[in-house]
Amino acid sequence: MQGWNFISNIQAANHCRILVGWNANKVTLQCIHSESQWITCEVVSLQTKEAITMSFVYGLNSVVERSHLWNYIRHFKPTTNTTPWVVMGDFNATLRPSDRQGGDTRWLKHHEDFRESINTAGIFQPPYTGVHLTWDNGQ
Repeated sequence: MQGWNFISNIQAANHCRILVGWNANKVTLQCIHSESQWITCEVVSLQTKEAITMSFVYGLNSVVERSHLWNYIRHFKPTTNTTPWVVMGDFNATLRPSDRQGGDTRWLKHHEDFRESINTAGIFQPPYTGVHLTWDNGQ
C-alpha cells in the first residue's frame, strides 16, 4: 500500500495486539505511548495542521489485567487541554447492560470500572446510528 505507514505494539506486548495504519500523504502520526493494551498517538492533518490525540485500544481478557488500562484512561491527558482525545477499539467491556446480550452476570463488575474510568477522564461515547450491537443475526 503505497503511501501508507504502520505501527504496532509488538515491542510492548511481545506479539502484535494492535496495528495502526495511516495515509502518510494525509496525516503525520507520532507514537506517544505504547503498551500491551493501547497505542496512543498524536495525529496531525497535513492539510489543516489540526492535531488530535488518538488511543487505539485492545483490552486484555482478564479483569485484573484490564485494570492497568482503566488507570491509564483515568490519568492520561493530551499534550494540551485543547487537543481532542479519541479513544477507540475493543475494550472487552461495555458501558451499559444494554450493550451486551447473554453471558455470565458475575462478569458485570468490570463494567463499573470501565464506566468510572470514562467518566473520570471526561470522555464520552458518541451517538451512533444503525444496528446497536456489532453483530445481528436478524432474529
